[in-house]
Amino acid sequence: MNGAPVTDEQGVPAVPSDDGLLLRDSGPWVKDKLAIVSCYLDGFARASSKRAQQWYFVDGFAGPGVNKISETNELVWGHLCSG
Repeated sequence: MNGAPVTDEQGVPAVPSDDGLLLRDSGPWVKDKLAIVSCYLDGFARASSKRAQQWYFVDGFAGPGVNKISETNELVWGHLCSG
C-alpha cells in the first residue's frame, strides 16, 4: 500500500480524515439524515428524468464537509457523495 487514501468509484475518499480544517460536532443522526436525503433524491431523479435534462441540489445544511460524531469521535462526510 502506498499510503494513498482508499477511494470509492467516484474517487471520493471512503473514510474522511482529520485534515486540521473545521469539523462539525454532530450526533449519530447525521448518518440517518444523509441516507434519507440520498434516497429521496434518488427517487426524485428517477421521477423527473423525463422532464428535466439536468438539475442541481444544494444541501444548505452540509456544513464544512466532515462531521464528527460527538459520542464516538467517528468522522463522516457531511455531503451526499457519501450517501
